[in-house]
Amino acid sequence: MRTFRGFDRRTGWLCAAILLAALIGLPLQRAHAAGELSISNPDGAALRALVIGIDDYQHVRKLKGAVADANDIVSSLRTMGVSDVVELTNAQADRASVLREISSLVERTKSNDLVFLSIAGHGTQEPERIKGSEPDGMENVFLLPEFATTPAGSVERILGSEFNHFIRQFELRGARVIFVADTCHGGGMVRDIDPRAAEMSFRQVPRYTLLVDELKPVSSSDDPKSELDLDHTAFIAAVDRHTKAPEVRIPGIDGLRGALSYAVARAVEGNADINHDGKVTLKELLAMSGRWSISCPTSARTS
Repeated sequence: MRTFRGFDRRTGWLCAAILLAALIGLPLQRAHAAGELSISNPDGAALRALVIGIDDYQHVRKLKGAVADANDIVSSLRTMGVSDVVELTNAQADRASVLREISSLVERTKSNDLVFLSIAGHGTQEPERIKGSEPDGMENVFLLPEFATTPAGSVERILGSEFNHFIRQFELRGARVIFVADTCHGGGMVRDIDPRAAEMSFRQVPRYTLLVDELKPVSSSDDPKSELDLDHTAFIAAVDRHTKAPEVRIPGIDGLRGALSYAVARAVEGNADINHDGKVTLKELLAMSGRWSISCPTSARTS
């Protein structure tokens, strides 16, 4: 996998979003019929995926398109022949289930596997727990359906550092990782409703204060201090840490959607089949990104 170092973190996340959102405009016609296409790991190992989408929040404002995002990506992966796909949506995505499924995914991952992680739902930022790990001192947080500012509700969230912990475990097993966060403020994994219009939806929640925090983060001594310490992982976010991205209406698609998830699903289905050989490889996905390197310093934020 190509790696990019020495560039501005915020610019990398933003350009990844621009290039993938641009895929929406590519023609869906291609040389091979959908049934003839497949997605493959160029090393011949397995491709495995965990996809999470949450609309039905119990104590913060509900979303409109995150579950549709997850369903679309899962459908695309399975259509392209990926069998090891786990999907968690709404109430299925409580903390215990997320940790169980990602731990199980680590256990069955082998050398040269490609692991695809995708999240869509509410998030926010909190003061970093590891000093100096984030450029603005704020840590990314992904909120789960039962999250609340009560002691019990405080447990229902996943810290960005916890995702990094598991990604390190995948890397230690010799796997490569693609992490897709279809959210606003990409570094902050944020998605919310825009009060200006009923049809406009952004993925962000207001800042909150936890008087009692019962969360006991998953961690180990060799965890990376930040995403920059991961060697074989591509981080792809909807926008940078300081920008809100809307859920949008896509012609011919019912309801609201996340533009990044829609673009990723279409790329997986075959728009990234650059050489028209009936297979989409990781190399081709990254090469598709590279087409936009003239206007963007990096095409996908990879550590």
